[in-house]
Amino acid sequence: MARLRLFVDLMSQPSRATLLFCRASRTPVEVRLVNIAKGGTRDPEYRALYNPLGKVPCLVDDGTSIPESCTILRHLAGRMGREGEAWYPSDPLERARVDSALDWHHTTLRRGAAGLVFAKYIAPRLGQQQHNAAAEAEAATKVLRPALRQMETYWLGNSHFVAGQGMTIADLVLMCEVHQLRVLVKELDGVDMAQLLQPCPRVRQWLEACEAALEPHLPEACKVLDLVERKRRKQAAGQPSKL
Repeated sequence: MARLRLFVDLMSQPSRATLLFCRASRTPVEVRLVNIAKGGTRDPEYRALYNPLGKVPCLVDDGTSIPESCTILRHLAGRMGREGEAWYPSDPLERARVDSALDWHHTTLRRGAAGLVFAKYIAPRLGQQQHNAAAEAEAATKVLRPALRQMETYWLGNSHFVAGQGMTIADLVLMCEVHQLRVLVKELDGVDMAQLLQPCPRVRQWLEACEAALEPHLPEACKVLDLVERKRRKQAAGQPSKL
């Protein structure tokens, strides 16, 4: 097969999802890191050669650039033939379930989780005024809590995973969005992942199952997230931190 190149920023939830898929499916890929915070996605060379949209992740397959994480995941599963059907089913109804979850998450789970992390962690680092960040956090929480309830009662209401009894690309994407909440530290932010997931036992069980299935590959994909979490916990404990 033609060489694949995957451009990611490991602080990006969709980037982690695409990398985890490649590792879990044993898809050979050349990984290139792009640092969003340092202007990597605005770099003229990156936009000219790889992704004119200026985002990550981006997959280059045989010279063709493929943006957008959900499309990348569908494409990678499709390249695998029958082996990829476990990740992205060929059955129309099963596939529709996966696609529905992917479509649903953009304006619900992702909007809430990413919005809350942005307001609590990223916005203060960018110098955003406190009252604006507080309003954004409140708005994001109002989206996130119902989204988690919908995961609990609908997406995971009758199965261990989003689309049945096995992990699909939908689980990868949703897991990475929930994982972003690890950045939150109650002493600093007034809320953390444990508190947000406390009313959702099915979501907690699902998250543990996803992590267990991906365990050999999580340290690589989550190393930046792990670092941020550790530093913020040190900060909350009054220990020196560069954050």
